[in-house]
Amino acid sequence: MDTIKVLIVDDSMFFREVLARGLKNRLPAGSAIEKAGEPFAARDKILSFDPDVMILDVEMPNMNGIEFLRRLIVQYNLPTIVSSSRPAYKALAMEAGAFAFIEKPSST
Repeated sequence: MDTIKVLIVDDSMFFREVLARGLKNRLPAGSAIEKAGEPFAARDKILSFDPDVMILDVEMPNMNGIEFLRRLIVQYNLPTIVSSSRPAYKALAMEAGAFAFIEKPSST
């Protein structure tokens, strides 16, 4: 099985770490995971890391994930999974070009 490069973009360090740990055990050997805390850092990681897929939070500082995806999709055909604790964002995410939407578990 081929290796996969995943970029996780979320302003919550806790969620980035939990997601990375969960993915690490499920990805093929040799796969790589990079993380960014906000869209501008993610843009730099996309250029340097060249991920195969991105998991993108919606509510972040500087620019929300939906707007970032709208701007990104014009230049990069990067399959993106949008994640949010608010399912109301699903339609906006899909309209913006998301490949899929996953709901974050609630804090309770």
